[in-house]
Amino acid sequence: WRVLLGQFDAMTCTHQSFHLIGTRLLVGGECPLDDAFLRSYQLSADGSRLESQAEMPITVPQLENRNIQFIESVAGTQDVFVGVEGGLLRSDDGGRSFNFTIRHPTEGGATYPYIRNFLSPSGKPKVLVVGGFDKANAKPYLAWSNDGGDNWTNLSALLPGYTRAPGQDGVTSQVTSLAEDPQGRLLLTLNEDESAKGKLMLLTLGKP
Repeated sequence: WRVLLGQFDAMTCTHQSFHLIGTRLLVGGECPLDDAFLRSYQLSADGSRLESQAEMPITVPQLENRNIQFIESVAGTQDVFVGVEGGLLRSDDGGRSFNFTIRHPTEGGATYPYIRNFLSPSGKPKVLVVGGFDKANAKPYLAWSNDGGDNWTNLSALLPGYTRAPGQDGVTSQVTSLAEDPQGRLLLTLNEDESAKGKLMLLTLGKP
């Protein structure tokens, strides 16, 4: 391995999420702590190096301390989604500009989801599912959209562990992954405790 971006030295930063769109590299994280970022770089044609350490132009709303959880694109479209603490960003121009499609206040809100997982089922580019956990209530978080992210339906109350009293035992139930199997079934894994009581579940979507 060799360093493409950043350095191997110990740093007071979180690990970076990244995603490739052609020869553009999107990178997001939090560095220094509580200072979130989302940046774009140009890769060489063979993908072996950065053309320049200079950032490419990208328009991103103020992120505050909303650490980046993932960066994913929807196959066959220009849509790119970025999970952040307390929200979800969407781009419809291939990751050149972003706006919030889900946004909760960083302080004082009733809900504060860490959106860590994203799924766009094959052949349904307008259907989106996101999951993670709600830090404000120590509950799992699951939501879906059938219009490309314009509107979202919160399914969290259907999940095991949701009825637990907020903060009970100091643990957080959470959706840990989302997937589609070869038969087109939507699956999710969930921990009722922070890292225990795991479940594999089938998700069937209806109308919002």
